[in-house]
Amino acid sequence: MNPGGLNTDAEQPFGATGVTAGDGYSVLMPASTTALGLQWSPLQTIPFKFNGSPETNFKVSNSGVLTFTGSATTVPTTTNTTLPGANIPDKSVLIWGLQQGAGNDGVIMKVHGTAPNRQLWVNFASYSSPVGAINTAQGHWTYWGIVLEETTNNIYIADLRSFNTTLNLTLGVQIDATTAIEIAGAPSTQSFVTNGGNASDPTDNVYYEFIQGNRTANDIVISSVDLDRVESRSSTSTITITGEAKNNGSAAITSFDLTWTADGGLNNRTANISANIAPGSSYIYTHPTGWSPIAGASYTVKVTGSNPNGVADENPSNNSASATSFINFGQTVTRNALLEEFTTVPCGFCPNATITSEYILNNVQNSILVGLHACFGTDPMTNNELVELCSDLGNNSAPAQRYG
Repeated sequence: MNPGGLNTDAEQPFGATGVTAGDGYSVLMPASTTALGLQWSPLQTIPFKFNGSPETNFKVSNSGVLTFTGSATTVPTTTNTTLPGANIPDKSVLIWGLQQGAGNDGVIMKVHGTAPNRQLWVNFASYSSPVGAINTAQGHWTYWGIVLEETTNNIYIADLRSFNTTLNLTLGVQIDATTAIEIAGAPSTQSFVTNGGNASDPTDNVYYEFIQGNRTANDIVISSVDLDRVESRSSTSTITITGEAKNNGSAAITSFDLTWTADGGLNNRTANISANIAPGSSYIYTHPTGWSPIAGASYTVKVTGSNPNGVADENPSNNSASATSFINFGQTVTRNALLEEFTTVPCGFCPNATITSEYILNNVQNSILVGLHACFGTDPMTNNELVELCSDLGNNSAPAQRYG
């Protein structure tokens, strides 16, 4: 999940060339047909507090560094080290060890949410590892985000999606030449999200949270709501509301109130949950009151935690998470057979495969044919997902077929 659940955008196709009017993104570092040298983006204006000090602007390097030191001129190289780094400006946030390659690689930004709890996301989209560390067998890319949160002034580093990319990163915050906080493993920290390219939505994302100042004592976080996109329910069954909570405070949480609502108030239920959640630890919650929705409709379920240890939460901005699910009747339906054929425009053998495909369509009931443009060169209909699928199946030619 993404921090606070505010950013629900898909991560692809948003490389720098995927940004279109109306989607709310701005390009900080545009894509290029040739590999770019090290450079800073133009200065961007933002009200923020870094390490307790007010800041008014920032800029980003195409080596994975965001800095509030606008006067910095030397761009950090792609050769990352542990922190503090000698060539890193003061007041910086780092996903250090990335490189902007040719093609779709770029840096984009967008504001998510509403005041006073907005988040500014700076995304390194379709990025690469430095040359020499890349697995070039079937393409490579990685997506990361630096998040600046309004009001709390929290900083997040979001691990979004990676494919076929060997990463050795330094993740952290550098205050000055002698003071820094880094994630374990630097300078060889890996992506957690590397399962074959992974999902383009936030469901498999991982993030690191940097909280400024003293940690509050009582802070319950609802990290997720575990509802499938489609849930089955008979006329007599109920659906259990469950998910993950986290203790962001310095005191252990022994109890908290848990409330769920469906579509903004319908079936509002609150229960006091007894638990033993150490600081920084997670907890799988289960609400004692099941949900009995009407089948045949879609609902948004919101879960909120409050009153940790019987007192007011000291940071209520992270207390809620939501999930949307369509409720069906628990009935079986006819399944279709999906036949996927690898094919491309330059493939001279592919027309013969049409004969086989038509035979299958005529003889397999409820079958559907889809053309996948990969595995024999490329054409304008080839995309990263198809290249990834071809690689996962070990194909190196077209026509080739698979059933799903």
